This record gives sequence, C-alpha cells and structure tokens, in this order.
Amino acid sequence: MYEVQNVSYRVKSKTIVDKINFKAELGKMTVIAGKNGAGKSTLLKILTNEITPSMGRVSLFGKDIPEFSALELAQVRSVLPQEQKVAFSLSANAVLELGRVFFDENSAQKQRLKKHVIALMLSGKEALLDQKFGALSGGEKQRVQLARVLYQILDYEETPKFIILDEPVAGLDIQIQKELLDTIRQIVMDAGVGVIMVLHDINLIYEYADVVYFMKEGEVCSSGCKEEKFTIESLSDVYDTSLSEYSNAEGVTRFFY
Repeated sequence: MYEVQNVSYRVKSKTIVDKINFKAELGKMTVIAGKNGAGKSTLLKILTNEITPSMGRVSLFGKDIPEFSALELAQVRSVLPQEQKVAFSLSANAVLELGRVFFDENSAQKQRLKKHVIALMLSGKEALLDQKFGALSGGEKQRVQLARVLYQILDYEETPKFIILDEPVAGLDIQIQKELLDTIRQIVMDAGVGVIMVLHDINLIYEYADVVYFMKEGEVCSSGCKEEKFTIESLSDVYDTSLSEYSNAEGVTRFFY
C-alpha cells in the first residue's frame, strides 16, 4: 500500500497541500482529480519524494519513503512526470532503455522483458524505436515514455509495485487517450500493479478510476469508490461549475459542463 498520513506542504507562509490523508492499493487505479491549482501535482511530488512535506508521513509497503535508497525505490515504483524533456538527440529506443539503465541484470532476461513491454505498449508500432524521439508525435512520445516506465517496473518477480502517472494522456487525441488507458488498466488486471494517476477529464476518471480523490484548495474534499462520489452535486462543488449527467440506452454515463 502507498500511504500518506496527515501530510502538509508549505512554501513560506503559503500552504499548498494541507493535512492530506491518502491510500492507494495494489491492483487498483487510484485517480487524483480537481481543478488546476488544487494541489494534485504537489501531492504527486510528495509521493515520489521529489519534495519533502512540511509535516506528515509518506510510506510504501509500510516503510517510510526517505528510508529507501534510490535503487530500492526504482525497483518498486516508477514515475511518469507531467513534463518529460529529452535534452539530447536520442532515439526512441535509447529513451526506452533508460528504464533499466541502472539495473544490474542478466542480458537475456532483460531482452525478454523488453520484448514483453514492446508488445504491451508498442505492438504494431515497433518502427518508432528506430526514430529520433524528438521527431515523434505527442501520442508516439507518450507511448514510448509509458513503455519506459513499464520497462523499469515490470519483471518476472512477484513483488508488489506501483506506477505513478501525472496527466499521462493530457493533450492527446481521444482515441489515443483510450488506447493508453486501456493498456494501463490491463496491466493492473494482469500484473496486479497499483496505479496512482492524475487525470483532468471527468469522463475518463469515471470510466477508468477504481478509487478517486478529489482535491480542492490543497485539501482532499472527497474520496472513495467512484460510484459513491460521482454525483452532480459533488462534482459541481469540486469544479465550481454546473454540470449535467446523461446516460444512454446502454447505460453509458457521461458528464457535461
């Protein structure tokens, strides 16, 4: 379990997140949502140990995050940040290889794992790996980056692991968004990986989240199973705007501003 207990983060006199309690479980997609500036990305940075909270505790499988070495953490948790800049003229394959660059392991096993990850994220698109990463489209770059994250975290050991994704489908076409999220959900089901993810689109959250934490003004204002939390009243309060709900004959529900 990934757990945050009574965590706050302040910059000088300003409180960015305030007394957050949060839990994410293996085999579930836990989504953090809310308006821009609600504190979502700050919470993710606290979860990944990128920033240190002003107070509170962050633990993974019962062990405080600061107690992990960098290598230990890399073996049980991988991260896709909101911005992924590749400073050098690397091939897409080289970016993928960064996922395991610090791991000392058998070459044959590494190649089997790489083929597995490519089959998951780049099936039918293997030619992308021979291209320069900077020349790829936004959707292609995100496929490669997600493959890198999976390459880091997946292996043949039955050890619990988490993936943390900050807006992994932002700015992508609807079809690509669904393809990537479908793949992530399949990995959760097949490998029992826990996923913590920031999403903006209410309908994607409703479709893919198992558990949702809604944030507002640096606090968790609502949390729980999505079926309990997706009401027009609660969503309108979280996003400070009026919403409408529509369900078609097949029972598919959509929310509209």
